[in-house]
Amino acid sequence: MPPLAQQALMQRVNLAAHGVAITVTPPAGAPVNTTGIWHSPQAEAQPYGTDLRRRDPRRVMEIPRDATLDDVPRGSIVLAVDVDGGLVKTWRADGCERPDDPLRTYVILVPA
Repeated sequence: MPPLAQQALMQRVNLAAHGVAITVTPPAGAPVNTTGIWHSPQAEAQPYGTDLRRRDPRRVMEIPRDATLDDVPRGSIVLAVDVDGGLVKTWRADGCERPDDPLRTYVILVPA
């Protein structure tokens, strides 16, 4: 099995086991229903390139790339639960990590 196909299979299994239903609305775009996986919050001592310090950890969500949602641009609105069984919250995309990943987008989300 080619490595990319193997990664896609692992991603489908991960989404089925750990994914939460989300709605992504890009700026000037239509809402897209999909699934995302929350990653562990990442605490930074000091964000790169700034003199300001963030006290709250960064929230990162893995969102699969597909025909309906190839990218999640900065400023997109994401509706998702914070934890399993929690209430749906509104998040705003503040950037992304690993933009060259062909299968998924790692979006940095902040409460909106």
